[in-house]
Amino acid sequence: MGCHTRDALVVATVILLVGACGDPGGGVDDPDAGDTDDFRPDGWAEESHGKDAEPDYDRIMPDGEVKRIDMEIAPDDWQSMMEEMEYMLGPFGAMAGTPLYADENIEACEGLAQGDPCVGLYSGTDVDGLCVEVQYGEILVCYPVGESQGPPSNGAAPILVPWDPMWVPCTVRFEGDIWTRVGMRFKGNSTLTYPWMYGDMKLPFKLDFDEFEGDHPEVEDQRFWGAKKISFANNARDSSYLREKVGGDLFRAAGIPAPRRAFYEVYLDVGDGPEYSGLYTAAEVPGKNLAEESLGGWGGHLYKPEGPAADWTDFDEASFPLKSSEEEADWSDVGAAVEALNADRSDPAAWREGLEAVFDVDGFIRWLALNTLIQDWDTYGYYAHNYYLYAAPSSGERLVWIPWDHNESLRPAFVDFDFEFVTEDWPLIRFVVDDPVYLERLRQAVAELVEGPFSAEEFLPVLEAEHGLIEPYVVGEAGEPEDHLLMEDPAHFDKSYEGIVEHHAARLEAAAAFAEGAGS
Repeated sequence: MGCHTRDALVVATVILLVGACGDPGGGVDDPDAGDTDDFRPDGWAEESHGKDAEPDYDRIMPDGEVKRIDMEIAPDDWQSMMEEMEYMLGPFGAMAGTPLYADENIEACEGLAQGDPCVGLYSGTDVDGLCVEVQYGEILVCYPVGESQGPPSNGAAPILVPWDPMWVPCTVRFEGDIWTRVGMRFKGNSTLTYPWMYGDMKLPFKLDFDEFEGDHPEVEDQRFWGAKKISFANNARDSSYLREKVGGDLFRAAGIPAPRRAFYEVYLDVGDGPEYSGLYTAAEVPGKNLAEESLGGWGGHLYKPEGPAADWTDFDEASFPLKSSEEEADWSDVGAAVEALNADRSDPAAWREGLEAVFDVDGFIRWLALNTLIQDWDTYGYYAHNYYLYAAPSSGERLVWIPWDHNESLRPAFVDFDFEFVTEDWPLIRFVVDDPVYLERLRQAVAELVEGPFSAEEFLPVLEAEHGLIEPYVVGEAGEPEDHLLMEDPAHFDKSYEGIVEHHAARLEAAAAFAEGAGS
């Protein structure tokens, strides 16, 4: 990066965005030409590009199909993105060939399976642990367990990426149609950092189809067959490439409001023609479409909590960033919910009544049942992030829980049905499971899930079909290029899939014990 400071980088970025390099794809650019519809880019059609079109999920988020999307970014913009990444995270591939975990703790799991007990070495002391799958290559590491190794008390996830990366304009091509001046930026924390550090160019990213409408009104309110923002997960830390898609789909199948997901083969052109970047999992970012489909309509406040107060121990509006722009929020809905949760519980019925007036407790219990059942640890209960809240006017602005980001799901985790590690630092879980009425509802929800979407009859055929669907796009001659394959050995693709099958069987046993009352 040389002598660049961040301020200099920002100035350079602004110059690029307003200059000729920020115009991939062309299109008319004359805001004085009359009504916006009179100077839309070539190929604009209301049903594919317009704001008022109904989302065409059969086209953009289908099941049983892998879609292709092409993106073109001007070379100078791409160079700016690379420079910013180096400024934030250091040289690309700086840790290539360097083990992320101590050799002793990798050796401790040799010959063992995921979830098996082991003895690791931490701070010079032997510590009981479990073999946990980490990185991309199904490396098993002996990870410590025990009361001192439970969820972090402040809920703060390690911040590896110091700020949101820059937006650049790109041209998107999909099934013969073209979208111009689409905003594209890298996204993620560990899933962005580790590929960069280890020399894998398959980086997660986000598209916003009207990010640049302020400077280019010809793309005002641009949509992608009804979708405004789409997040593309690179499936890092998951050699099966299934967890983000299958885990997310389980929540929808359980009646929990969650975004739709689909597999995409992504091609990127940064000046040398389109090149295959690999198989990604696309998800529509929660917003108007999800609200109108599952949350009683749009017009309320949408939050994406993250930070110390996102554990609900107290209220701080800085930990509840507003993601909707319908009106200015005063955070009274979140404040009321946090206050009700932490109110005096000496009269349980009164406490439940107060909480249910401002928070969809039953929806949260159903989320807690499934999240604990499949063991998705990278969310509330371990880290205070990876969920949304929505206050729908149609429900009196009661907050509804929306799950997000499932690449760490369907693998052994520390939060289980005994909730041993969940202290009052995580009051939404602790207070729910300590209440006999809510605990019984939780048992019922678990019983329904193991008879429904997580049953062997429903879940395993879906898992097998998805594994077969994506195999040609990941491994083999037509699979991902070596510098985009986020695993050390292509054999780990099948091994990780088999690990999910084994995990599923173990979770059914744990669920049966809990539903019968043995888990408390």
